[in-house]
Amino acid sequence: MTYDRGVEYKDSGLDWLGSVPKHWKQLKVARDLQYTIGWTPPTANPANFDGAVPWVTIADLGEPQVRTTQKGISKAALSARGASLLPRGTLLMSFKLSVGLVSVLGLEAVTNEAIAAFKPNPRVDTRFLYYALPEFVPKYARENIYGAKLLNQDLIASAKTFVPPLEEQRRIAAFLDYETRRIDELVSELEKFAFHAEERRAAIIVAAVTGALRLTECGSNSGSRAYSDSTPKATREALQSVPRSWDVARVADIASRRREFGTPDMDLLSVFLDRGVVPYVMDGGQVHAPSDDLSTYQVVRRGDLVLNNQQAWRGSVGVSNYEGIISPAYVVLKLHYRQHPGFMNYLVRSKVMVHQFEIASRGVGDIQRQVYWPRLRECLVPLPSLEEQQRICDFLDHEVGRLNTLLAEQARLISLLRERRSALITSAVTGQIDVREWSPTDDLAVEEVA
Repeated sequence: MTYDRGVEYKDSGLDWLGSVPKHWKQLKVARDLQYTIGWTPPTANPANFDGAVPWVTIADLGEPQVRTTQKGISKAALSARGASLLPRGTLLMSFKLSVGLVSVLGLEAVTNEAIAAFKPNPRVDTRFLYYALPEFVPKYARENIYGAKLLNQDLIASAKTFVPPLEEQRRIAAFLDYETRRIDELVSELEKFAFHAEERRAAIIVAAVTGALRLTECGSNSGSRAYSDSTPKATREALQSVPRSWDVARVADIASRRREFGTPDMDLLSVFLDRGVVPYVMDGGQVHAPSDDLSTYQVVRRGDLVLNNQQAWRGSVGVSNYEGIISPAYVVLKLHYRQHPGFMNYLVRSKVMVHQFEIASRGVGDIQRQVYWPRLRECLVPLPSLEEQQRICDFLDHEVGRLNTLLAEQARLISLLRERRSALITSAVTGQIDVREWSPTDDLAVEEVA
């Protein structure tokens, strides 16, 4: 799709913007827009949060319109502040933590202090501003030492951009509404495909590691195995498919805790959700930095089963292909001779085991749940012969690899579509494309971004 650039341009005088159409006029927030910053009532008084008055927080932003809020404040808190409700049609933008999230109020409400509220303005189209604000206001942010954007009321007030006449603003907003909706629909379809592919991948793994997929003639189903009530229902059901020629052993029967300290010169390892055991340098700095004192770090040998103590119940486990050391917060298990590392890697990260790790974890909430060894050692493990483990591993390498390739392609397309969406918005609200003669078409396809 191409657009007509047949307009004269002028220098905007703004370093971040460059040239803009000659007929566009400068807009300065402090001069041209009426906005307010929200607030939070005193939290020491629970009565301030009885929910009578809709109170918008960042958690409510992101959708085009805010129709309901997760939290509310009391009418007394509103009165004590001397504040009034923001009208429907007010444009909200976050400027703390998540900078640049926008939504339009679909109800009368107030906001907290992380949100700037721009009331309807007869000279600026709200839908145009919905797309333009996140483009130009963050340009005036400062950065902290970690590179995060920081905005305050004064910086927001100083923000400047250029805007077209009101009718052209509406045209740009209509263009962007149409095009972004179509892109969003494509992204949604691709995400649904990816979700089903991930579900299929998980189901294939469970079926393979429990013998539900008959890769060889290995006897009939057990059918009569009895399991403890502490075994999750989903696990009991999955284990009913285990052939009689397989064993069902406890973790304690096939593994023992490795209690061996390493040395600081050994490679540092970590365990990632969906990636298993990886060298620490591969983790992209997304985990806590290692301790300055590595004397208590545990040795991990090739073929060891390693569990993230707090995230095993989510699947943050794996069989290591590396030797090195890992934080004492992890659980390291030495697998006995009967286990094929590849098969075990699929098994321990499958739902049949992760459900059990969840039961074996205890604590308050999700973050503080830790694996409890006396329970972990009782988890049940389906075990075919070593030859069958190899056959299952080869089968899953092929099938999972094929699905992973499909998922990677879906992720690539989604990323390209989102880049296209962002580029369209930037180009339209800065006058780099002329959409005054634009009309809807139906020619957008995935092939355009492939």
